[in-house]
Amino acid sequence: MSDQSLYTACQIAIWGDQLERGLEAASYGNIEAVELGSRQILPFEQTHERGKELFAKWNLTPLAVYEFGHFDSWSKRREIYLHHDRIAALLHLLGIPNVVLGPGIRFSKKRDVQEREHQLRMVTEIAKRYQHNGISVHVHPHFGHCIFTLQDIQDLIEGAGEIIRLLPDLLHLAEARIDIPDFLSTYASYIDMIHVKDYTHRQGDRLHHHHRLTESCSMGTGDAPLQDVRAFARQLAQSSAKWLTLEYERNQPPEPEELRQDAALLHSWKACCHE
Repeated sequence: MSDQSLYTACQIAIWGDQLERGLEAASYGNIEAVELGSRQILPFEQTHERGKELFAKWNLTPLAVYEFGHFDSWSKRREIYLHHDRIAALLHLLGIPNVVLGPGIRFSKKRDVQEREHQLRMVTEIAKRYQHNGISVHVHPHFGHCIFTLQDIQDLIEGAGEIIRLLPDLLHLAEARIDIPDFLSTYASYIDMIHVKDYTHRQGDRLHHHHRLTESCSMGTGDAPLQDVRAFARQLAQSSAKWLTLEYERNQPPEPEELRQDAALLHSWKACCHE
């Protein structure tokens, strides 16, 4: 991978209904694209040209939209399919090429054969709705969701690898005790985008389902691979990832200056790829 093949984005769902403030912050940070939350694009269902104008105003590419897949909600599948029909059609109108699907709440600690089959059928049916509209589907393994562990991911790729991509998150991979360099190497052909954040490890083992082993922290201050910029850049150069997306796990959005500094760190990886 050449250093010109790495691009930067920011997940701006944290700005909620203050969409333009999020776009302004991303633009100030010299970010090239944004990943939005689905609620942020719904107001443009009848005015999609206005949405396009807004992205152009801030010179930002609308890279993707995040939505919940609810893959374990088999009993509500018809309602869920109709919702994804709606989102897929809107993405098509807005010219947004990717959807990022958070798997949704995990209802069973140990999934039996039928539950696994139901989950894969839902993944497949939802993915078809986006693909029909020319949208690429990226499943986002996440703590507390029904696709989180390495085994969950392996099962997903085995059952639906032909129709979906993966969008890993550095913190959630660490939370699942997954070796990040090995993961990026193993699943390189499925990964176009990565959620980037820094984190620290907590002491001890997971005591219950909701107990976390990692904690988000300011970029460059924690235990994530990005602590060693050059080593991580070399790892990215060997993968197929092209989009590095900043995401903030907290209640309040970052100040524009913090986002600018974090984006500068991502941009520095480009220069390190071939050192």
